[in-house]
Amino acid sequence: PSISRAVSPRQNALCATSHAREYAVMFSQRLEFDATCTAIHFDAALLRSRVVQDGTTVRRFLRDAPQSVFLKYRNTNSWTAKLRRRLRSYIGGHDWPVLEQVASEFHVTPTTLRRRLEAEGTSYQNLKDELRRDAAVHYLCTTQLSVTELARLMCFQDTSALRRAFKKWTGVQPTQYRMAVAEVSGLESK
Repeated sequence: PSISRAVSPRQNALCATSHAREYAVMFSQRLEFDATCTAIHFDAALLRSRVVQDGTTVRRFLRDAPQSVFLKYRNTNSWTAKLRRRLRSYIGGHDWPVLEQVASEFHVTPTTLRRRLEAEGTSYQNLKDELRRDAAVHYLCTTQLSVTELARLMCFQDTSALRRAFKKWTGVQPTQYRMAVAEVSGLESK
């Protein structure tokens, strides 16, 4: 037998976290918290199956991965969605606004905006980081900008600040990420 679809876990055991709501969206509704270890339980018979992937499925995964993995907010009228749309206009050209400025644009106090974002499981800084991460990944994959040029475009104070943030977001340096994408792209074209 072979696997050509997503595997649905029976249960996910996770250590306690403040991101419980996000995990339910990313993994499944079948979550167990405060477990002694992190684990994913699934039918052992699946281990005998062959994983079927080809260039088409890899391209589809790479095309959909940013939104399928990172885009969790479906309510287009939520405060999160409104703020994401507003902040997106700052990518690649403007200094990022401070929370107080955005709150004023939305005709609410900064405290109210903070509370509303918190109720939706996020914060101003998290949204800003997610947008910067997504944009950095996009530019690394689709342009030949140097890391220095990318840092300037993304309004980082300097190149080392971008490198630190990118490593925190992805686990690798920007140049390593670009090389890995180029390697995968090279495999796709063969």
